Amino acid sequence: MTPRSSRGVTVPTDYVLLVGITALLASGLLLGTGGFVGDQQEQAVRSGFTVVGNGLAADLTTVDRLADSLDGSGSVELDTDLPDSVAGTAYQLAIVGGEVRPGVYAYDLVLTSADPEVTVRVPVRLRRPVTADTLDGGPVVVSGSPGGLEVRDA
Repeated sequence: MTPRSSRGVTVPTDYVLLVGITALLASGLLLGTGGFVGDQQEQAVRSGFTVVGNGLAADLTTVDRLADSLDGSGSVELDTDLPDSVAGTAYQLAIVGGEVRPGVYAYDLVLTSADPEVTVRVPVRLRRPVTADTLDGGPVVVSGSPGGLEVRDA
């Protein structure tokens, strides 16, 4: 082969090599950052659940204390605007626990999502029992009376 004929092969070969290396680098970058983005979303959901859970715990404590001021009858209600989703992820809320000694109730507000799979527990102590079904994210009503508290969908 003469030097002149090898020049025609070099340009297409260089082009194919350049495209191949670029494709490998781009796919490696996408695969490498895919896990990073998933971790960031999980952390955002976890942080959001902590904020939502602490807000609901504060509302439960407020209604619990307001129920102390009732004279044995009547009730108090508080509308709480919980978000429908956190970081673009739908979730469910459950309240689990019970009486730890007479007049002291310990509960965990359990917020759970499926994708990404995240569960956050926020503890709260109250003076009254709480009844609640598992609720989907969104606005809820916290009601209280001298006999106990209830959390339900708004």
